[in-house]
Amino acid sequence: MCGTSLKSPELWAKLVATNGAGLTEAEQKQILEELNKERAHRLKTQQELHRKRNEVNREKEMIRKREQKVKEEQITAELEERQQRRKEELKIWLDKKETENRERLARERAQIRALQDAERVKKEREQERQELFDKEREARLRRAARQQANQRLRLEQSQTEGGSATSLSLSGGSTPVLPTTPDLEVRQVHHHVHYHHGLDAETLELSAEERLRIEIESEAAIIGDECRTRPVAKEDYLVPLPRQDMVKAEAP
Repeated sequence: MCGTSLKSPELWAKLVATNGAGLTEAEQKQILEELNKERAHRLKTQQELHRKRNEVNREKEMIRKREQKVKEEQITAELEERQQRRKEELKIWLDKKETENRERLARERAQIRALQDAERVKKEREQERQELFDKEREARLRRAARQQANQRLRLEQSQTEGGSATSLSLSGGSTPVLPTTPDLEVRQVHHHVHYHHGLDAETLELSAEERLRIEIESEAAIIGDECRTRPVAKEDYLVPLPRQDMVKAEAP
């Protein structure tokens, strides 16, 4: 019973000395009351300690929860900030890609338009060159036909005036004489020589046979003129056979 705070120490000393045998009923009752009070006091003290400890623990728990809540809120804020930053970066990347795609499509469309314009210009130039060639060829044919007509007219006049047979054979079977440069412009296309010259377009009605004959005779005359201005080639040694119309014209 040491360490107790009883009100009657003598009674407790007697209890210890007699080991509880020499106590009266009133003393035993008093001892029980004091023990009960002591037990109640200790119980109250323990309860108070438990209460204070619980309050401290509750306060610590509240502090821990507040700190945890703050930490969770901080983590949530960081996650939201990171997500927002990722969204902004993704939006910037998508805008950049969209801009690059628009620029690429614009460049491709510009290249396609440039190619189409170049092709169109090329076709227009080819068409212009073809039209110019056709016009110059038509003018050349008309000039050759006019020269042929003049030669026939001179031949008829010489026959009427009693010209010699020699002049008849020379003028009747000769090829038309075409003007040389600068009236003629020589153009070489795909290894074929085409001769053009700009004359006024006179309306001369020619049949297909006359056009072909004049074309052949004109080309022959021009090729002969070209042979006089270029070096001698292997083909120059090949002598063409005379045409049937020339043979008939030169025959007596």
